[in-house]
Amino acid sequence: LSANTTFTFSNVSDGQTIVVKLTNTASNYTVTWPTVKWSAGAAPTMTIGAKDDVYTFVRVGSTTYGSAVQNMS
Repeated sequence: LSANTTFTFSNVSDGQTIVVKLTNTASNYTVTWPTVKWSAGAAPTMTIGAKDDVYTFVRVGSTTYGSAVQNMS
């Protein structure tokens, strides 16, 4: 990331999967996601420092579900 970022999803089809890998920097930027149902009830916070986070989104009906694997070096 090179700045705070807001993502949007458009034209997502039922059953579609989206995978996003983000690498933060020492500046520790933030990410804002569109409406997503997360397992913990809220979007995870980006890992600080120069680490990778991998986000997976699956569309089921009209709901987008999100999960994250974080703090990968």
